[in-house]
Amino acid sequence: NRDDATQVTELLEKIEVMVAGNYGWHFTIETKHEMEERIRQDTEREREREIRENEERQRDSRKTAIQVEEKLRQKYELRKREIDQLIKAYKDKERERDEKYREGQREREEGLKQKMEEEWSSRKGELKEKMRKTLKEKELEKETE
Repeated sequence: NRDDATQVTELLEKIEVMVAGNYGWHFTIETKHEMEERIRQDTEREREREIRENEERQRDSRKTAIQVEEKLRQKYELRKREIDQLIKAYKDKERERDEKYREGQREREEGLKQKMEEEWSSRKGELKEKMRKTLKEKELEKETE
């Protein structure tokens, strides 16, 4: 209705309320596209940041894995040296025990040999004495005949 000025006033008031509600902003298709592009760029930057962080975590994980592997290798080498030392000590003790055993055997054999030689010497002397007596007896017998 053209005669009713109140409608125009109401329309203008509604427009002012809408503009005030948007803080004076107004949107156009270009504004919408700009906002979408900003959102897309922000999303892309966030995705790239996450990829970088993920790659960094992976690098850190590889470094950590390498460090852990190196520590394990060092522990293995240390344990291996310790075991080698224990084996060497065991073999040395075993060798020492064997040497003592062989030395004891030699001493026993030498003792037996000496004892046998002494016994042989003693028996030899006894036999010589017996032979002398026997010879003397035979000589006496011959003389008395």
